[in-house]
Amino acid sequence: MRLLIAKEAGLRRKYDIRWRLTGVATRRVGWFADADGFNPIALLNGHWPARAANSTQPKDVREWLERAKAARVFSRLVRWRHKLGSLRWII
Repeated sequence: MRLLIAKEAGLRRKYDIRWRLTGVATRRVGWFADADGFNPIALLNGHWPARAANSTQPKDVREWLERAKAARVFSRLVRWRHKLGSLRWII
């Protein structure tokens, strides 16, 4: 993610590529999904969004992907290969 942040302006200017972080899942902090996006720099610095009182964590990967409304998924660890195939790219 640090590389995407560093290259963001060049990607937008040269290739018209824009990106938004809409889902994050960790064992320590939990699963977060927001189609409007998160501030990636804040997350890298440990500033996680507060959960609304009426919101729940997604119950599984499919629900997490639906909430994030992701067009592409990048994963550092592929843990659900047996259920969804490779999570490196889901279109």
